[in-house]
Amino acid sequence: MKTVSVYIPTRNRPEFLERALASLVKQQHKAFQVLVCDDGSSAENKPRVLSVINRYRQRFSDLVFFNEPESRGACHARNRMIEAAEGTYITGLDDDDEFMPERLRVFLDSRQLDRYAYLSAGKIVDDGTSSFESIETRGEITLDKLLHSNIAGNQVFTRTEYLKAVGGFDERFVSWQDYDLWVRLTREFGAGYKIEKCTYRWHVGHELGRISNPAKVSAGYHQFLDKHAGLLSRRHRQALAVQDRVQSELPLSLGFALANMNLKTCYPLTKHLARSQFPGFFLLLRNVMRPVGGSKA
Repeated sequence: MKTVSVYIPTRNRPEFLERALASLVKQQHKAFQVLVCDDGSSAENKPRVLSVINRYRQRFSDLVFFNEPESRGACHARNRMIEAAEGTYITGLDDDDEFMPERLRVFLDSRQLDRYAYLSAGKIVDDGTSSFESIETRGEITLDKLLHSNIAGNQVFTRTEYLKAVGGFDERFVSWQDYDLWVRLTREFGAGYKIEKCTYRWHVGHELGRISNPAKVSAGYHQFLDKHAGLLSRRHRQALAVQDRVQSELPLSLGFALANMNLKTCYPLTKHLARSQFPGFFLLLRNVMRPVGGSKA
């Protein structure tokens, strides 16, 4: 059995998939299984995806490829790979992102691995022209902390049996799917832990300038509220309302800010207001204060 399984859903992005796989080739820890699921790429892109897979088959000791003829959604693709995973541990990689070379080794060598249900780490945010390290929280991730905000991030490192036991990703969700899964994982198996290292390169440059889909983001937010209603306090709901507004990139009104202001929401409310009202200054300050290799935030 491989130590780790890494799953990558992909669709119509062969050039990004190749970059993601190249980052896995560079991993310092070598004993891992790679699973890729093409979620119904177009007739134009399907051969290109297959070409990438064929080029990388010889680079890994165990590469499993699933070829969906039609798109059934990224969550379905992830669940198919989770069910097939053979590693003791499992983690995901989005096809447009990269693992830093030390990522798997850092998780496996962590003293927290056997103490917590899952581990996560910080990320390097790369917009194509500059990059900065981002760790918005460190240490233990309790259920209470997690219900205020998705502090675990978009990927965690956990036991494969745990993800299978909680049923993987909820395919009914239109957004917030990862957040929902981490809540269920924490509720079932206990707290997680965020390592103070940035081992995931999150590429956002190709998304800049796109029009976000606030309706989709908000729909996922309401699905999350409905599903976990019994767990949520008033402060949780305030924090989640702010998270929804920030992710939807919607403007903040004074009334909204006052209605949802508490110790947990003060920072994200102020940050979002600064970003929306003074974008140039915000970007300058961010790049000065949080360069890669400098201080973390």
